[in-house]
Amino acid sequence: MPQKLHCARCGRITLHPVVVIGAQPFGRVCARKAGLVEPKRRGRASEACRDTRTLDLFGGINA
Repeated sequence: MPQKLHCARCGRITLHPVVVIGAQPFGRVCARKAGLVEPKRRGRASEACRDTRTLDLFGGINA
């Protein structure tokens, strides 16, 4: 069974610390908030484009 470590910043139990400074482990969220780890770069979703084969959702309704 893995040793239970407590996060140096918040005190929660962390089984897999992201950063260990000396004997002080940091969890992933606390390490990100403290600036010890760069946040993940998220890819941008592709831009929506008009498709001629798809019908409009409300194209046939006239009020």
